Amino acid sequence: MRRLALGIAFVLGLSGAAPVPEKPQPSVGVATMQPDGSIAVRVKISPRSDQEAVLVLYPGDPTYERMIEHLGGLMPGESKPIPPWPDQPPPKEETF
Repeated sequence: MRRLALGIAFVLGLSGAAPVPEKPQPSVGVATMQPDGSIAVRVKISPRSDQEAVLVLYPGDPTYERMIEHLGGLMPGESKPIPPWPDQPPPKEETF
């Protein structure tokens, strides 16, 4: 009976039926929406540091809606990791 169980586990492992752990998504910090709708944004000051900075975004702030869109939505009391933003192309230089 024990051999049968080991054999089934081995076959399932080879078949891909066993779940593969997902690679954790990179994060630049954590955003938490407060009960008043403001968003507390906690980010590390550098990749090698344990120190963090906190920025609070309020409704009406020019970056408030952009942050919510970037997070895929955020509700009061909810916290989400902040994924990195895509690299922005360098600004084009004007030539005269």
